[in-house]
Amino acid sequence: MAGICGIAYIKKNKSEKAMFPIEKMADKLKYSANQQSEVYKEEYAVLANVIPVSKKNNDRFIFNKELGIICAIDGYMHVDHEVIKRVKNLYVLEENLSEYELLPYLYKSYKEELSLHLTGSYNVFVYEVTTSKWLLTNDRFGYYPLYYFKDNEKLVFGSKIECILASDTLTKIEFDRVSIAEHLYFRYILSEHTYINKIKSLPNASYITNISGDIEVNKYWDIRELFDEPTIKDKESFELFDSSLKEAIIRCLPPVDETINLSLTGGWDCRTVLAYLLPDHRDKVNLYSYGTENSGDVSIPLYISQKESMQYMPFVFDDNYYNNIFPMYAEKNSLLSSGTRNYQLTHYVYIMEFLSNYSDQIITGIFGDDIFKGGGRLGTMGTLSPNIQNLIENDFSYEMMIDHFYMSEASKVLDSLDSTFKEKFASRIEELRNYYQDFATYSERYTSFRVERSLRKHFGNEANSYNDFVYCYSPFIDYEFYKNYSRTKFATFRYDFECNTFKRSKLRLRSLNLYTDLVLKHYKPLAYYPSGKGYKMADTKRVPGMIKIYYKKFINKEDIGTDKNYIVSSDNQFKKILKSERAYIDDLLNVDDIDRYDTVNADALSLKYWIGHICRQYL
Repeated sequence: MAGICGIAYIKKNKSEKAMFPIEKMADKLKYSANQQSEVYKEEYAVLANVIPVSKKNNDRFIFNKELGIICAIDGYMHVDHEVIKRVKNLYVLEENLSEYELLPYLYKSYKEELSLHLTGSYNVFVYEVTTSKWLLTNDRFGYYPLYYFKDNEKLVFGSKIECILASDTLTKIEFDRVSIAEHLYFRYILSEHTYINKIKSLPNASYITNISGDIEVNKYWDIRELFDEPTIKDKESFELFDSSLKEAIIRCLPPVDETINLSLTGGWDCRTVLAYLLPDHRDKVNLYSYGTENSGDVSIPLYISQKESMQYMPFVFDDNYYNNIFPMYAEKNSLLSSGTRNYQLTHYVYIMEFLSNYSDQIITGIFGDDIFKGGGRLGTMGTLSPNIQNLIENDFSYEMMIDHFYMSEASKVLDSLDSTFKEKFASRIEELRNYYQDFATYSERYTSFRVERSLRKHFGNEANSYNDFVYCYSPFIDYEFYKNYSRTKFATFRYDFECNTFKRSKLRLRSLNLYTDLVLKHYKPLAYYPSGKGYKMADTKRVPGMIKIYYKKFINKEDIGTDKNYIVSSDNQFKKILKSERAYIDDLLNVDDIDRYDTVNADALSLKYWIGHICRQYL
């Protein structure tokens, strides 16, 4: 994967030098030998970055020799125009400097508060050559994962767990059973621990630094800052939502002469984004989707692209895909995601590598569903699993969760769940309870989980598994958009998930209307095309249409956009891949004789492959 890695001493000590294998660490970030990268080495720090295959210019590694400041960036960032103007005036800078070239000056001005003046999805490491001071920080949502290990002497970090393993700084590699249990039970690790003891993930809106001598993880922003904002009026709410989303989409756009890869399925999130791009950007948009040949996620975008005379690429899952393509990319999917993504999501890696031939970025509707659907459980059920929902609604009761865990499929996959395991599991639930006990409502807890945990642990890990190829942009995770959205009546935390059936239905209708109103305002034809929901967006504006919606949602419950046929084929193929995986992993996960492939077992099988790889490489 693309990203950053490095090692920095906590204190400047001339008796020791950072003679670590940074090239070996950087190689773990590379999918292809052709990927561009930069490496910096000196006595007290080594660092490197790697950019996606599709990018030809490495503008994410900045060495400002005048200031003696180096910045290594993973992902993408934006700087407010007023901040740019202020910094350029302060340092008398040239007008044509990029936002990345401004980063050393921003750091010099703001130090630990650097990220408060940035937006985007990024991890940044900044190093002062003359003083050996350094700062490691990420964006408010912590979208791209970043892993680290620290002791009394040094900090080791990387966008991939294997970067740290390749540094040879861990004296012993041990797998963390509790983290594996978290993953299998909740669908991703809720804590900041990882599958390997002593390696942790950096929380969102955090930084680690030796500037002040305190090298603990510090938070610079809390989502609760947004919960106290007063709600603006109905009409103003729509106008602010609309203008903020438009600005976020504009920030996603590449230079004028470049193509945009845009995901378009049978759903409404990406269609809403497309409405803002038409008709002005019609010729530069390259639409794509995936699914079996007759699925709604292929037939609907094909229909729309033909009607709108737009370029469209379908990725069809047929026998050729599963027999000849899937086996190769299933292994890559596990390794590129540091074990976090199961093989049923292999298609993303295959698609992104193909799309990298057309553009160095894609625009998607990631997190749009969680933005539009307000009120507790009305968010995406796949990102907040039933076990997470039970955890939140039972006030993070360890006793309830551990009893349920031992009756779950996750516990059957793991061996040797002794008293030590229980104590560690309990301590992690306790950490969550301590953090969330001060939240005013359950809806605020739900919102925080979506934004501060599921966004990065689910969607962020997904994006990280294919950012070797392209950068993945979503306007719905743009902080400036989210900050303004939080002031509107549409903000999810303003509605109690325990509301009655009538209020719940009213909230659902409001979200449907919001989608429709935005599309009707920006490009009306898209509201009249079929969708994966079984009804058109424009149906929300007519009585006959509302009758159809009520029938589809509450009686027939048909979803023609949902395509699960590929799962059975992927299960069978991945089991063949795993036949040769034995040794250490067999003592950790009981997955050899699985006949039923639910999410837990698919996750376990994928973890088995990744852990087997780690054992072969490092044990």
